[in-house]
Amino acid sequence: GGGGGGGRRHRGGPQHRMIPLKTIRKAAASGDYRIAMDAFTQYDRMRMVNTETIVLTLQALVRSGQIPIPELMQRWLSDLSLLPKVLPVGGGPGDAKGPHMPRQRRIQHHECFELIAIIPQSVRDQDGAAFVEALIDASEFPDDTTPNARTYARRQCRLLVLEHLHEAQTVRESTMTMSQDYMIRGGRCLTHLQVEANRSAKKKKPNGISFGIQYAQAANSKLDRGDSVAFCTMEEAPLQTFCEGDIVDANREQIVVKFRCQHIWEQLNRKSRYFRCDRYGNRIVFGRQILAIEILSMGIQSAQVTKSKHKTLSLPHPSLLRAVLAPFGRKDDSLSAIVGESRFPSISRRNLEDRVERLQLNRSQKIAAKRAITSRLTLIQGPPGTGKTHVSCTIMREWSRMGFKVLAVAGTNVAADNLVEGLVKRGVSVLRMGKPESIRPELFKYSYDGVDVSTAVDQSERYRIRMRAMKVASVICTTCSGSGSEMLARTKFNVCLCDEATQITETENIMPLCFGVEQLVLIGDHCQLPPTVSSDQAESEGLSQPFFTRLVQNGVTPCLLDTQVAYSVFVCLCV
Repeated sequence: GGGGGGGRRHRGGPQHRMIPLKTIRKAAASGDYRIAMDAFTQYDRMRMVNTETIVLTLQALVRSGQIPIPELMQRWLSDLSLLPKVLPVGGGPGDAKGPHMPRQRRIQHHECFELIAIIPQSVRDQDGAAFVEALIDASEFPDDTTPNARTYARRQCRLLVLEHLHEAQTVRESTMTMSQDYMIRGGRCLTHLQVEANRSAKKKKPNGISFGIQYAQAANSKLDRGDSVAFCTMEEAPLQTFCEGDIVDANREQIVVKFRCQHIWEQLNRKSRYFRCDRYGNRIVFGRQILAIEILSMGIQSAQVTKSKHKTLSLPHPSLLRAVLAPFGRKDDSLSAIVGESRFPSISRRNLEDRVERLQLNRSQKIAAKRAITSRLTLIQGPPGTGKTHVSCTIMREWSRMGFKVLAVAGTNVAADNLVEGLVKRGVSVLRMGKPESIRPELFKYSYDGVDVSTAVDQSERYRIRMRAMKVASVICTTCSGSGSEMLARTKFNVCLCDEATQITETENIMPLCFGVEQLVLIGDHCQLPPTVSSDQAESEGLSQPFFTRLVQNGVTPCLLDTQVAYSVFVCLCV
């Protein structure tokens, strides 16, 4: 008996019933790694493996947290890393060649970064970093058009994954040791959640699983849309077996969660009717940083492809891209040419420099402002008290008068608010992006949420009014992590200024460059303390080195603000 259609005969061997490719695709989407690996093992035994089956099986393994990956998959990644760019017809290295063998290729660039972005936070940091390196080595990179792209991506992704997974481990250990009541009072935990119908009033309801919130816990809950959460059953210890997800909608009555591995969620759902939800590590910033590395390592010739895939996100000017991808740890003479490169003809440059001379700046501030306004890349070193914020706002005012769209970023919300305050005093049209609670109350009216929408009749009209305000503003101000917001992805910026550039890691600093930026100014002081990094391993490998500091080590000379700003102090003595 048996034997029906659907089988495939392998030349020289017995008939086998092949697992259809659509079954592997379904397993990859749900994270059912057992089905995916069974199929992949069968394909490997029959010499029918191609790169598509490798990528689909990797998706199932990564979604379910099976890292390190099985030895068979490790061997295939190693084989792909040895493939030449011009691939011959036949199997991978070491395979027998023949007309029945599928043609192999490296993993595509975007497939590689999609896999990195979905790495679960339950993976050990060392295992995750090793997997990322093997994956990048097996992927396509434009080494001919953009030298050092693969090396840069391997280094930055490794450091970023080490830091991200170490932070997740710290959150996990803290959650497991703290009492449940303490977590609930702090708003980081919800208990006794049950699956129920989505009661959202939105016309287009978010895709996910809805859970009802107990009234007593709703008042304290700080879980909001965009948060990463970990779900486990109430019968088990916290985070002993859990499923990671993202909150796609939240209110006082419900949260809607989209789980990252549907297969694990289905297993939990069969075990219990009651669930516990804990806030997990921040995946939003991690995903934005991975996206920035993907764009910057894609290559100059792929810029148009990048625009179509990521809305309006695009590569910076080629000179700035060369500065980003410059080798680590050694001087690069070509960077000096980039710093001296002017965006303007000589006549226009002289006019700009004459205008700067009339500004109320001291000698060192005028030198820095001249270079920043006219040059492609400028570093400004400002020790405490030398007027960094004053110089920053003056530079951006001149840019706005020239009709440029300016992106102003800073390492912290406090520094971003200081820039907004200085721009408002100078009469520059500025819009502050960010969560309302992170903005000083007196500056809220200059923020995205503070735009006057009293004339709007519905939500869509309010959105249009705010987007119009964003289009009209000369300067958009936010934090570096906030610059990766999807709302800004619709805007192209001519110039970018980053304040406190030495207080943030390089992966944070490169996010604002993915808006087609043609001119960059970094302001900070590399002689002060570097950014804080939680992973000792990532810190020892260089994650705490800011982009500003690396450019200095590569031979870029910063403009030094060498004059302390004097303030008059009046002291009243009462006798």
